[in-house]
Amino acid sequence: MTSYSALKRKVKSLNTSSSIPRFQVNLEHVLGFTSMSNSLIGQDHSTVAYAAGRTVILFNKNTHKQDFVISTACKTITSLSLSPDGQYLATGECGHNPKVRIWDLTGDRKSCIELGDHKFAIDSV
Repeated sequence: MTSYSALKRKVKSLNTSSSIPRFQVNLEHVLGFTSMSNSLIGQDHSTVAYAAGRTVILFNKNTHKQDFVISTACKTITSLSLSPDGQYLATGECGHNPKVRIWDLTGDRKSCIELGDHKFAIDSV
């Protein structure tokens, strides 16, 4: 199937056939980070939280294991904050119309609340 844009440039559309196999992909390890000043250490002093693009890495320094909070948005995470009990993580995004998201770290990493109506990047949460 071929379609034409407003500039009359020929554009091929992607075949979204149901015969294409679907794969489950799991993130195992992250190398690198997004430079920001508010990476943090959890209250238990064994967990370090830092951002890498749109992913937050929760590194346990005792077990040397990484756990991840992967944002559903396509914007880079610019700020982090942990609740005093370590059960919730707040993230702020960069870009136009960014959001603050509150993540439940005890569950399946679903966003439990999303706050919008910001115009530009969120520097701190």
